[in-house]
Amino acid sequence: MIIGNWNSNPAIRKDSLAHFAKQGNPQIIAGYYDGEPIEKIRDWMQDAAVHKGFSGVIYTTWVNKYDRLEAFAECVKAEWKKLIVNSEW
Repeated sequence: MIIGNWNSNPAIRKDSLAHFAKQGNPQIIAGYYDGEPIEKIRDWMQDAAVHKGFSGVIYTTWVNKYDRLEAFAECVKAEWKKLIVNSEW
């Protein structure tokens, strides 16, 4: 089972990432980015980089905010390299 991990809150996301990684579940980082998406996804992916089994990142907006999507994608590409070094995928 692949987990869509929506626990982007910095106070709980490390525990959530660790929990599902320990269970052996692949994860997709699935946050919503109606604020400033670049800092949010960068920080979240850095927290995820210490675990194995990430299979993707999803960009979600509830207010049709797509003006930062390209910058978001570039950030994900850069951070993804760090995730795949520690991935089983």
